[in-house]
Amino acid sequence: PNFNWFDIGMAVKPEFRKKGVGTYIISYLKNYCIERGWKPTCGCDIKNIASKRTLEKAGIYSKHKLYEFEI
Repeated sequence: PNFNWFDIGMAVKPEFRKKGVGTYIISYLKNYCIERGWKPTCGCDIKNIASKRTLEKAGIYSKHKLYEFEI
């Protein structure tokens, strides 16, 4: 209650992927937050390219880049 931001996210069953369902969910949640004066935030694993693309289709872009180092 003391924050003006909310972490949003979604999960889509495999049979509904690549049909715009994830983009719809994220867009809906993003707009829901904005209409109430809240700042929506979210992210995904560095290797999850599909999730990154879904977020970008919904108008959410990263301000930060993460790097992964393997030794």
